[in-house]
Amino acid sequence: MFEEVQALGLAAVATPFETRFYGFDVTPLPAEAYWAIRGTRPQVVTRPKTTEEVSRLLAWATKSGVPVTPRGGGTSGYFQSVPRKRGVVIETLELNQVGEVDKTNHTVRVGAGAIWSKIEFELNKYGYCLKTYPTSYRSSTVAGWMQTEGYGIGSIAYGHIKSLIHEVEAVLPSGEVVTVKKGKSAKASNGSVIEFDDFFHSEGMLSFITSVVLEVRPQPEMTKTHLLLFKDHAHFAAHTETISTLKGIYFIEFVNGAYMDLLVQSGFHAPEHTTENISVVIRLEGTKQDVGVGSEHIKALLATDKEITELPEEDAEHEYGERLDYFRVKAAFSSVTPADISVPTSNLKEFLDNTLKLRFKLALKGEILTPTLTGIMFFMVLGNELSFVRFMSTAPYQMEIILRALKYGGAPNGGVGLLNTPYVYSLRTKEVRDAFVEKKESLDEAWVLNPGKWTDPPFFLRPSIYFTAMKCLEPVCWLTGGIRRRW
Repeated sequence: MFEEVQALGLAAVATPFETRFYGFDVTPLPAEAYWAIRGTRPQVVTRPKTTEEVSRLLAWATKSGVPVTPRGGGTSGYFQSVPRKRGVVIETLELNQVGEVDKTNHTVRVGAGAIWSKIEFELNKYGYCLKTYPTSYRSSTVAGWMQTEGYGIGSIAYGHIKSLIHEVEAVLPSGEVVTVKKGKSAKASNGSVIEFDDFFHSEGMLSFITSVVLEVRPQPEMTKTHLLLFKDHAHFAAHTETISTLKGIYFIEFVNGAYMDLLVQSGFHAPEHTTENISVVIRLEGTKQDVGVGSEHIKALLATDKEITELPEEDAEHEYGERLDYFRVKAAFSSVTPADISVPTSNLKEFLDNTLKLRFKLALKGEILTPTLTGIMFFMVLGNELSFVRFMSTAPYQMEIILRALKYGGAPNGGVGLLNTPYVYSLRTKEVRDAFVEKKESLDEAWVLNPGKWTDPPFFLRPSIYFTAMKCLEPVCWLTGGIRRRW
């Protein structure tokens, strides 16, 4: 297989040492867990530099029946970019071009493998910047984010990434290259149709995206950051509608007292707080007028509710500067595992009322992603993430948090991939699942593109098996002390 890929004119590696790094992503799993997944180490890894190289490779793979897994930065944490049937991994990081800004349409063409931080750096040269980007912006790629999550920093102002993509260039499994504009579709030579919407949440299973036209913005005229301290989560939830519709709003992040405790124990600064407090970063960006109006509304809120405390602007700017570092608490606790979910903002209070009643203290960090949707990451400190028994003993708690989110109209974050497969029946209706499989079979009859994910998961991640196993593991949680009850 290595020689065949090289014969296509692509640089490739195939040694066990080099390919083993593509058999996992950012999620730390004990070695024993890979036995249940299997087939994660690819046989060959290649980094194409052009659309034409991707086209040659996919045409060969489809003809030969070789599984192909697209991979960007490997930052999703849900194994979307990890092989399930070995084969070839196509890493997109060489497809990283950033074109000149079209100042008439406020757009730029970028390669699918361009890192968000690199795009921002290049845009700044033209006086422009990104409208929205993921918290993994230092290492995640354009195509990876748009096919999995799509909500992040700036989403409260500009919405889902789909609203900012004007055009997609992609290679179909047959090797055909298609270009699809927003709201349009393209027809493959076999008569199959791929819609613009098919590129989002598809997780690399329908096509291989090579570049997109992205909407960007001139750098804001003014920015201002506020840091507010609320009495507790109910107090904060009562004001979410007000702060999420402020003029000039760009970003809202909140953490609870338990998370601030972890920060202090990790050697970082945190404002004075109680365990019940919620600290909220509010970032305003835009024209001087919009930012000024937004700040005046915050002052009016503080005058109306005397239980809200505004902390110094220096602290506010510091906390905004740390918005990308979700896991800095690992400085004190190397074994930290998250449960990452989203819930309707209207149900935030009820969800937290219910979830914070678990038997141990939960640290949380969240964002109001849109006025109607809030994302939250719960952090649990493990006894030892490299111990299979200790690691698995925490899984029922992750499951419980996700199930509670589903109960209140929410969902696990990060797409489906492999690790969220047990929840696929809640995430996608039968009609949506059936339509996706039908589309997959029409575009990829040989099922070579990213096979073995939620459409064909490993035995232990099938919903009925997984939930039964989690119920059996619940007593183990109590017996092993997998999660430390105290920091």
